[in-house]
Amino acid sequence: ARGAEIPREILVSHEPPDIEEWPEMLTQLRGGPVKIVKPSRGDMRRLVEMALRNAELAVARAVSTETESRRVARAAVEDLGQALGMSRPPRRIECYDVSTTGGHLAVGAMVVFSDGLPDKKAYRRFRIRTVEEKPDDYRAMAEMLDRRLARAAQGDEKFLPPPDVILADGGKGQLNVAVEAVQKAGLDVTVAALAKEHEEVFVPGREEPLDMTSHPRAQFLLQRIRDEAHRFAITHHRSLRDAKATASILEQIPGIGPTRRKALLAHFPSVQAIAQASLDEIASVPGISRQLAATLKKHLLERL
Repeated sequence: ARGAEIPREILVSHEPPDIEEWPEMLTQLRGGPVKIVKPSRGDMRRLVEMALRNAELAVARAVSTETESRRVARAAVEDLGQALGMSRPPRRIECYDVSTTGGHLAVGAMVVFSDGLPDKKAYRRFRIRTVEEKPDDYRAMAEMLDRRLARAAQGDEKFLPPPDVILADGGKGQLNVAVEAVQKAGLDVTVAALAKEHEEVFVPGREEPLDMTSHPRAQFLLQRIRDEAHRFAITHHRSLRDAKATASILEQIPGIGPTRRKALLAHFPSVQAIAQASLDEIASVPGISRQLAATLKKHLLERL
């Protein structure tokens, strides 16, 4: 049913329990008759058997790849535990990154790796509230960590369990901010920071970065986690920046305020789509007259 093209005849190796319903539904989707056949002999049967073998091989490859990924991740986590002097390998690692444009629209990102692999359902974003006028990565990092640890202390399941390792994207300054946040929360969490310029790993109580030459798997894992946090933060920041730019363009047009802007963006996927729409389509949006639709379209075509 989700295929790009539905053929007249479909061969199956096993009949689904609702096989009577499928021909009718597929016929409607195709706009013509569709027959489902379970062949018992001949070329059609051999064709189905070949497809079945290919499917079984594909599943086996997928399982093998996943097993290997888990093995590599487990080895990297064990290496990281040794590099950081932990009594056992960390199960949950959280990395924090801040993204800004000239101090405006500061956003924070928290990514989570469980047993050395991304746990995307546990990722979280933070809109930084305390940094308004000028860039202050330290203050933004502190706000994000304080809010995250406070939510966990309140029993918020979105922020549980607490991490075994907190990794800050940055150098000694970010490390000190993370250590202070953990101490304030009264938690026993290993803290580290990964500096961008030379990929140096800093930990509390040491002036010099850790020597990671004997822990290449741990070094690579930390870099991978940091890169994922950076990607996640940048993606969120761009979406907020684009949304703000869109709001700014629309609200500069006479007669378009927050309510009408919201109605327009609920009806059209983008400002470009509004500019390309007909006057009748724009005027069909609640609160938009035909005269206002003409004004809106004229302004957008001039600016885009």
